[in-house]
Amino acid sequence: ERSICFVPGWRRCWNTAMPNEGFYEETPEGRLTPERITYLNVQPSSETKLNGIVYFVTPEELKLLDTREYGYQRLLVDCDGPVAKAHLYVSDPEWICEVSKPRSWVAVRKTYLDAVAEGVDSLGPEFRAGYEASTDVVDADSILYDRIDDDVFEI
Repeated sequence: ERSICFVPGWRRCWNTAMPNEGFYEETPEGRLTPERITYLNVQPSSETKLNGIVYFVTPEELKLLDTREYGYQRLLVDCDGPVAKAHLYVSDPEWICEVSKPRSWVAVRKTYLDAVAEGVDSLGPEFRAGYEASTDVVDADSILYDRIDDDVFEI
């Protein structure tokens, strides 16, 4: 079960940089394989109310989420919606980086951006507007038109 909620005082950003485990892009200069891949994170912002989805899970499912989100800390935050408090995953400090570094060091995967956009769009235009108002824009120069190294991932 899931419901839309709002978390005041937070916004989304693109500054969680995890080690790259096989993503690359073919460029005219050759294969580009960034050292790190950037994923969504959240950070405090007094000017923003983050929209999101509350999933109602069992304690066992919450443990599985903690394992899946291994580079993030789970915080209990206030929210407006079907519940007064919810858990929010915030990047561990050691994974945060400046997004303005060159793509050879850190990049955002195009396939990840597409998956996020598909999820946001599935929730309707009002959710999309709230997402855009509470999410930093990805710099086009940081996008990796990614492929997966078949030696690393089984497809």
